[in-house]
Amino acid sequence: ASQDRISQADILGHSVVVLCGGSLTEAIAINKMCRSQSPSPCFVWGDTRGVEAMIFNDFGEKFTILDSDGENPRNWMVSNVTQDANGGVVSVTEESHVDLAVGDTVVFSGVDGMVELMKTEHIVKELSNSKYEFRIATDTSKFTLFGNTGNVTEVKKPVVHHFDPLEKAVAESGTIEASDFAKEGRQYLLLLCYRAMWKFTEAHGGSLPRTHNDEDADEMLKIVTQMNADLAEKIRLAKIDEQMVRDFSFTCRGKLSPMDTAIGGVLCQEVLKACTFKFTPFRQWFFFDAQEVLPDSKTPRASFQPIGSRYDAQIAVLGRDLQERIEKLRYFLVGAGAIGCEVLKVWAMMGLGVGKNGMIHITDMDVIERSNISRQFLFRESDIEHLKSETAANAVKQMNPGVHISSYALCVGRESENVYNEDFYASLDGVCTALDNFQARRYVDQQCVTQGKPMIDSGTLGAKGNTQVIVPGLTESY
Repeated sequence: ASQDRISQADILGHSVVVLCGGSLTEAIAINKMCRSQSPSPCFVWGDTRGVEAMIFNDFGEKFTILDSDGENPRNWMVSNVTQDANGGVVSVTEESHVDLAVGDTVVFSGVDGMVELMKTEHIVKELSNSKYEFRIATDTSKFTLFGNTGNVTEVKKPVVHHFDPLEKAVAESGTIEASDFAKEGRQYLLLLCYRAMWKFTEAHGGSLPRTHNDEDADEMLKIVTQMNADLAEKIRLAKIDEQMVRDFSFTCRGKLSPMDTAIGGVLCQEVLKACTFKFTPFRQWFFFDAQEVLPDSKTPRASFQPIGSRYDAQIAVLGRDLQERIEKLRYFLVGAGAIGCEVLKVWAMMGLGVGKNGMIHITDMDVIERSNISRQFLFRESDIEHLKSETAANAVKQMNPGVHISSYALCVGRESENVYNEDFYASLDGVCTALDNFQARRYVDQQCVTQGKPMIDSGTLGAKGNTQVIVPGLTESY
């Protein structure tokens, strides 16, 4: 939604307002509308620009989180608790180490001897250098001597967080979550880049910096430098990575389907947090970048200019040479479930396999069930009891008729080696697994190692997810 189409009446009665893209001016205006309501809806703003992405949350003055991590309360077996006026030292067995923080609350149960511990809750006062000990704030000097056994369990307490409105958070940088610890401090420069882009766009009648244009990049760098100089000393950057600012300017008109998919998914998670009061939301900025995928700086500027293709937004970021390489790829997707549907959609939007010799192979033995519909979005009610692989292939062909795709209903294993044989793997550029069991992953990994093919693996479990890139001879195998 945009500012000119949103009114106070539109926001009234909603729990969350989500803004996708847009300018800083309209975001501030919508955020103010949210703040003026009582109760005020949570405000979530997300945006992607080339290989950079941004999320901002404002969940109000006081937002109560009932369960900060969604995990079951942690439990440890206790081997001893000392009698100490300064607070008893709790020792746990060496089978598991303590994973608590100062201020956490715990309760004891099944205690032999020091039964007084079980009468109340206890605050963690101090953590030991040993991972098997911690001190509670309770005076245990007059308690009965501890016996032999007992259990201590974490008590989850509601946590109240304060959020600043967008106008204040953008001016003072606010709290920024780190997305990649290997890029420490990068998030602060990304905020400056976004602020500079918003200012540039307002000054140029709504136009973003031109793709790989030095004049616009110089102006962006000048804005970033001045903004940084105006910051308070405690948050001012000591040094600005000028090439990163220029790359941001060069590519901010571009769009990458996988970036939009990933950030869209994260935005949905933030909405769930706002509605359920479960899990800790971003406080308040979140920035992500994938600058490592940008092509070599020696790539000719003309390679990034539009050619009237459906992939022009991607070409603006990656260039025509890399786009052509993507189109020529031959990949094998094993699994057409929730992750498989997402991967296949993104590949189709990127143009993977649309080239003359490009190809996507997809296999899945299963048929579509009603319970699949909520998360395997390539499928519809009318597809129930049809093969997943065939249905998914047909769906992406409608999205991008240029995709070359072949579907199978064979499991990947020793029983199908007459189909997925040495010649089949030799014809591939790589394999992506979207499986739900380890046995199949191990088998595919073995084939990829033997054939020297990269394998991309992923998996989900509830609100948790993982990805792993495996390149024979470069990384460890699965």
